[in-house]
Amino acid sequence: MRQLQGLERSFVNLTAAGFALFFVYATAVTLPFYVTRPIYICLCYILVFSLYPASATSPRSRISAVDVFLGALTLVMTVFFFMEYEYYIEKPGLMRPKDMVMGTVALVLSIEACRRVLGLSLPILSVAGLAYVLWGFVIPGALGHRGFTYARAIGQIFSFDGIYGSITGVYATYVMLFVIFGAVIQACGMSGFLLELSNTLVGRLKGGAAKTAVVSSGAVGMIMGSGAANVAVTGSFTIPVMKKVGYPAHVAGAIETVASAGGVLMPPIMGSAAFVLASFTEIPYGKVALYSFLPALLFYWGIYIQVHFLSHKLGIPEVRDAAPLAEVMRKGWHMLIPIALVFILIFGGLSPYRAALWAIAATILLHFIRPYGTGRMNLTETFLTFGDGAKLQLSVGASAGAIGVIVAMLVLPGLPLKVASFAVMLSQGNLLAMLFLMIITSYVFGMGIPMIAAYIILAVIAVPGLVELGLPLFNAHLIIMWYSLAALWTPPVAVGAFVASGIAGASASRIGWYAVKLGIGLYVIPVLMAYGTIINGTLIEILFAGLAIACSLYAFAAAAEGHTHRPLQPWERAFCVVLAALLIFPAVGFRLVGMAVFVLVVGFEWRIRLAQRPSLEVKSS
Repeated sequence: MRQLQGLERSFVNLTAAGFALFFVYATAVTLPFYVTRPIYICLCYILVFSLYPASATSPRSRISAVDVFLGALTLVMTVFFFMEYEYYIEKPGLMRPKDMVMGTVALVLSIEACRRVLGLSLPILSVAGLAYVLWGFVIPGALGHRGFTYARAIGQIFSFDGIYGSITGVYATYVMLFVIFGAVIQACGMSGFLLELSNTLVGRLKGGAAKTAVVSSGAVGMIMGSGAANVAVTGSFTIPVMKKVGYPAHVAGAIETVASAGGVLMPPIMGSAAFVLASFTEIPYGKVALYSFLPALLFYWGIYIQVHFLSHKLGIPEVRDAAPLAEVMRKGWHMLIPIALVFILIFGGLSPYRAALWAIAATILLHFIRPYGTGRMNLTETFLTFGDGAKLQLSVGASAGAIGVIVAMLVLPGLPLKVASFAVMLSQGNLLAMLFLMIITSYVFGMGIPMIAAYIILAVIAVPGLVELGLPLFNAHLIIMWYSLAALWTPPVAVGAFVASGIAGASASRIGWYAVKLGIGLYVIPVLMAYGTIINGTLIEILFAGLAIACSLYAFAAAAEGHTHRPLQPWERAFCVVLAALLIFPAVGFRLVGMAVFVLVVGFEWRIRLAQRPSLEVKSS
């Protein structure tokens, strides 16, 4: 971002704060979508052109004349759309010359705004989508089509099915309000409180520094909804502490990266993609969060137990300076009220964006009554905090128009159904083969674009194929959402790993590859969503499946680290791998056998540990 000064800085701060407060107001009074969506795009683009330079040679301390022109053009485009939107609704696809001009302007502005914030990947996909619509007739086979005119393509783009479509609607309601909530709660000291609370709860345990990172990063990530941003916020505290107590730099970076990224999977808030999932599936967000809770908990269990075994392997001591729980809660118990309020309101049936609205109000009220940490903000600082929220969501909002273009260009020629048929044919109707294709596709898409963008595109082109193979719609969407997260830490791109590398002082590639081992649950659990009863089934079936998966992740962690409370022999590691596979096999009989073997193995390990304890105590004394 640019570091503006003087009047330009004041203009951007006022615009950003006004942007945020307008959407707080729009949520409170329920303004119609044909008002909120164009205004959202308009203000997003004006802020992007003001804050993000066009190139490396563009000025960094002021807004250039080109940026002023693009901002003015955005305003003209928005006013034009407001004046003509009824025509587009009544006569969709019938584009007049002036509509063609403004539609082209909207296309160019959307691509440029996205390029400045997120790089070239999404813009290239947007242009490729337009080219496919225009010249699909040159593609042979089932994926080809007769081709559409430029006027028809622009008509689809410059409409409520394109740039101003449902994706922008989700960004302008759910995402906007929760990012503002995250900014407000962070300004009030939430990350510091969660870090201190996590240190109190798990810091005194073996490897407490890493366990504190897992718990606190997951909690903060749940609120922030951005894995890379969460790495930067909590990693600046947790990574140096982990290195200090003895964790290698790349291991500390990997622990922080995976734990931070997983926050977007953890209810009740989760990340932006979860709101889009609820919109796509038309399932109430409360149910989305409820169904997601056990899988997310298992994901964090997998990280936690592997960190536990790693701590024994490295001989990491316990942290002794954690504050008493009573003292931490006495100072900051009220910080949990907004999170609890969101949880209660969402599961009570209130829409998520209204729950966020009440949570924002509660956070500010509590802050002025009982400030935590940095002291009480004044009214000006509170006003600017709303602006900080608007700026934070630009990393999502800048993609709204480009994603709208991509989705419009995919849907117009019916590509999702064609891709679904092709994928089913390629996988020979085998669900496991289809899931493997989804892992690869999600990874490729996620390397260059944000998780939410990858999820939206894959949801359009991949979900129909999974549904065609008999998977429930919700399961298919949740699987795609999980796999879209993997690229955050999987090399070679691994944005989260690169952020962690700057803090840890280690190779991003080493961090990424170790993170793949730590985050194994992200690759395995979605497969179980397809085959097992971890989502669908009775309460007993779900709990039994969850217990089996927890035991499987325990066995895998032992195999991955080659250590439990003692070093493991090669044959023992191989046995743990077989046991882990047995426990996740969908058949109940296999799981029962696996559970019985698991209990015997853990009991044997416990006896060995008890036998070793006297000698260890004598040695330490």
